[in-house]
Amino acid sequence: MRKELTVLFVDIAGSTATVVNQPPEVALALVQSFMEVVTNIALAYCGDVKDYEGDGALLYFESVAEATQAALAIRDALVRMQTAHSGPLQARLSLNVAV
Repeated sequence: MRKELTVLFVDIAGSTATVVNQPPEVALALVQSFMEVVTNIALAYCGDVKDYEGDGALLYFESVAEATQAALAIRDALVRMQTAHSGPLQARLSLNVAV
């Protein structure tokens, strides 16, 4: 039996420019904060974290609606997430539905 699966990929837009002039501890803390926000929101919307890759995460959802709501919540949370050196983080978000 096949199930519909919605995949959400999210990563930090312009991550190289964002972290290149940061001390390693600051760059790591920034990526870890980003991943914490992404993970918590994915779980809140019934998603599963399939993988972390560099500054990105691959998330699985059983519902297009849940994945879309999670994507919008991630976008909104990152706008509110101010960093001392770079301001709010921007993310690239990509949704794909597999049947």
